[in-house]
Amino acid sequence: MRSVLNRFRVKINDTNIDTFVDKAHYLEGSRSVDDASALIDELEEELDGLREGSSDYIKTEEAIETYRQVMEAGGEAPYLKKALKQRRDDIIRMFEDALSGQE
Repeated sequence: MRSVLNRFRVKINDTNIDTFVDKAHYLEGSRSVDDASALIDELEEELDGLREGSSDYIKTEEAIETYRQVMEAGGEAPYLKKALKQRRDDIIRMFEDALSGQE
């Protein structure tokens, strides 16, 4: 199992994540931030028609928060790069913890 984890760590490195996101043509900069801002406006309008506390309301609030993070990161591409790197690190840490418990 450790060999699989090590191969994952080598293959899913920062450079590869950056390359994957760049090749997928996600936007960055002012255009992406403007798009996220427009989506936030639309989602906030949707909130008005939803029952507070409902599943749809909560999911819409979470989407709004995600788009705010996209804006803070400088656009969709930088947000995805950061999020994917963090997710990779979390997966590695989770498996390292599980494997260390087996020894």
